Amino acid sequence: MPTPRLTLDTNCLINLENRTSQHKSVRALIDAHRAGKLVACVPAIAASENQPGGMRRTNYKEFQAWLEQLDAADLKEVPPMGYWGIMFWGHGVWSSERARQVERAIHDVLHPRITFEYADYCAEHDLDPAAKPTDRRWLNAKCDVQAMWSHIHAENNAFITEDRRFLRSERRTRLFALGADNIMTPDEAARTFVDESSG
Repeated sequence: MPTPRLTLDTNCLINLENRTSQHKSVRALIDAHRAGKLVACVPAIAASENQPGGMRRTNYKEFQAWLEQLDAADLKEVPPMGYWGIMFWGHGVWSSERARQVERAIHDVLHPRITFEYADYCAEHDLDPAAKPTDRRWLNAKCDVQAMWSHIHAENNAFITEDRRFLRSERRTRLFALGADNIMTPDEAARTFVDESSG
């Protein structure tokens, strides 16, 4: 049986840092990764997420340093689509028209009320698209979408999150149809991939 591959979203890492919610299950998944029972991955787009206070990381090494602080630096990376000014150079992939179609479909599932193209979003909200930093609300949506796109592109087996945006039944069904395979909470994943493999 192939080794299961899991994608841990940014909230998993934040809960690990703060020791909140299902952080014990996140740690159990990382331990299982090190034991060779599964492969735990993080979306590289997590490095581009909004930070407390409205700041963004200035380089990918800052994200890697954070993973080291979490004792999670050995997790595998799944890259997003290459977007200039959003992802970090060397941590994205060239995209195709098919990739863009899947990305748009994911966006329509997760953030249907946020305009997809940034220029159009800025026009709607009277923002300068050339201004930095990128609008927080739009960037948050883009990172959500790219986290799921990265998971699907990598053909991983389960997307691990506590974000209800991904876990709602109707949305899960639509994401499954796009190739998400499975979407689980850390507790569900630990029961499925850690407890069963220990038995």
